[in-house]
Amino acid sequence: MAAVTPTHTAAPAVSCAPSPRHARSPRLLAGLMAAVLLGACGGGGGDSPAPAPAPAATPAPAPAPATPTARAWQTAERLRATDGPSNGTAGPVVAANANGAFIVAWVDADLGTGDRSLLTRRYTPGAGWGPTDVVASWTSADRPSFHGMSVGLAPNGTAAIAFIGRSNLRDSLYGSHQTAGGAWATPTLLEDDDLGSSFSRVALVMDNNGVATAVWGQDFDVFPAVFNTRRALAARMAANGTWGPYVDIDFPAGSGINGIGLTPRLAVNANGDVVAGWTTNIVAGPTAGQYAAATVFTQGGGWATPALLTTPVSGYNSVLEDVAIASDGSAAAAMHRTSPVVGENRSVLLARRAAGGAWGSAVEVDQTGAESLFSRVALANDGTAVVIWQQASAGGNLLYTNTVTAGGTVGTAGMLSASTGSIISGAMMQRDSTGNIVLVWGAYEPSYRLVSRVRDTAGNWGTQSGVWSLASNIGFDSDAALAVSADGSAAAAWHVLDGVGGAVPWVNVYR
Repeated sequence: MAAVTPTHTAAPAVSCAPSPRHARSPRLLAGLMAAVLLGACGGGGGDSPAPAPAPAATPAPAPAPATPTARAWQTAERLRATDGPSNGTAGPVVAANANGAFIVAWVDADLGTGDRSLLTRRYTPGAGWGPTDVVASWTSADRPSFHGMSVGLAPNGTAAIAFIGRSNLRDSLYGSHQTAGGAWATPTLLEDDDLGSSFSRVALVMDNNGVATAVWGQDFDVFPAVFNTRRALAARMAANGTWGPYVDIDFPAGSGINGIGLTPRLAVNANGDVVAGWTTNIVAGPTAGQYAAATVFTQGGGWATPALLTTPVSGYNSVLEDVAIASDGSAAAAMHRTSPVVGENRSVLLARRAAGGAWGSAVEVDQTGAESLFSRVALANDGTAVVIWQQASAGGNLLYTNTVTAGGTVGTAGMLSASTGSIISGAMMQRDSTGNIVLVWGAYEPSYRLVSRVRDTAGNWGTQSGVWSLASNIGFDSDAALAVSADGSAAAAWHVLDGVGGAVPWVNVYR
């Protein structure tokens, strides 16, 4: 396959090297759709004298409101019959738009030739999964790899993707777009060093106007990479598919705080407000270490100065794990914190930011003393933050949840997973426009399975349902990815080991 020639955007020079991957962290949302009530009316009249009216007919009883069809996970299916080797960083990833459409991206490798391609497929309600589209492809002569991609989908059908590609032994960061029914545009180089740079994995979100935002961490000035040269960067794609130059959204130069060590997290609301979170680094001094950080982008104010989400204290490091944003621009961030005290386990914290305000103090939500991490957060309509996390137990990792009200009151933690069987891949959680929350996670109970639970707007978690199961002991190659549409439908995508050294992308739809 022919190599893709990227176009370039102007930006300052950089040079960096690949960075290690931290703990896997996937993301899911879905929910139940509210009933639609239908009504009818009628009338008539005339302009000439009328005879005495006949007795009025007895009106027919009004029809009972239709009961909405309960949503359910459909039959899981392969996106492709076979797929090349994957280490979990090559997807699949999935995004939804407000109309119940989805797009999935993954990497395919030809085991015979060594060629690799970045591919996508779209799901349209009523029509199902469409054909496979090629974003970019490189031949084995380029010694290629694709990884770290993230995808978005607008209501008008325009899609955007950002990905890290390697065709010259070093990584480069690209962005592209695809209109509904069209081909993917030639990828644009989002950073300015085509020799390659060192990146954290990129995150991308897309608002209802078709504007995409990508955030990543990139090393500057030296090769091989040195972490304290890394900066948090962002680029935005206009609705017409044009990518602007990147901007630095990190802590001010000279603050001693900078860099993204792990995968950044993004969330966007329908208005286009964005919250970005990452794990940053205090490079020296008595509080040196890693700390959760976040910032927001608003339509009127641009990118705000980032903030640390926990107070720097020697040994008490924090790791950002998820962010969420509400329609009013208020935001939340979930993280775990480590302790230097022997026997004191990691705990899950939540920080809140009021719309137009500052980040408040983080509060502990697990409150159990057990080892807790891999948290996810969703914001309900009333401002309640719903948090889930994995918690260690004698029988294996279990899945727990808790809530924090808009006023900061922490609820009582409860278990979501079965008390038998271990959580073996990270959980993903998202909400729909009415406040229903969809949760998906991988488990071994007693076979490899993907399972789901849905939380309704009253705060009740439904029973566990199956997304996919595998009778053999082959297992997952990576965490599942999740996307939830505003209408309450959802899609999950994941890789399954094929038993012969490769991985196969699978997908299922909740509708």
